[in-house]
Order: sequence, then C-alpha cells, then structure tokens
Amino acid sequence: MRPMVSFTAVAMTLAAFAAGADDASFLKALAQGNRAEIKAGELAGNKASTDVVRDFGMMLVKDHGAALQKAASTPSAGG
Repeated sequence: MRPMVSFTAVAMTLAAFAAGADDASFLKALAQGNRAEIKAGELAGNKASTDVVRDFGMMLVKDHGAALQKAASTPSAGG
C-alpha cells in the first residue's frame, strides 16, 4: 500500500507542476489533489475492514484537509 501512496503523491505533485508556471495554477492543482486524497481517505475510513486501513484513511482526511485549508488561505490561491 505504501508504494501506491508514494506514487500517488509524486503523480499529484508532477501534475501540479505541469498545470502551469504561475502560483494560482499550481495551488489549484494541489487543491484538486488534496480533495482526491480526502475522498479516498473518507472511503477507506468508512469502508475498510481493518483498523489499520481505517486509521490511515482518517489520517489522509485530517492531513489533506489541513493542507487544503492552508492552500485556500494563501493569497495567490484566489481566496
């Protein structure tokens, strides 16, 4: 599972860089990635059959939710 998480994080970062050189495009792409991680975390937290996967899902929700809020409060994110 860890290799898939690492791959996903790298892929989202590369997609953010490919989105454009300006800060607003970069932050928008990162926000989209964070939203996807939050959805995946919610799914894992609610549907997983093991505590480890449920806990990991909830960690994704917490961490990526905080990152999404931080990006939204960045002036170049457009509010």
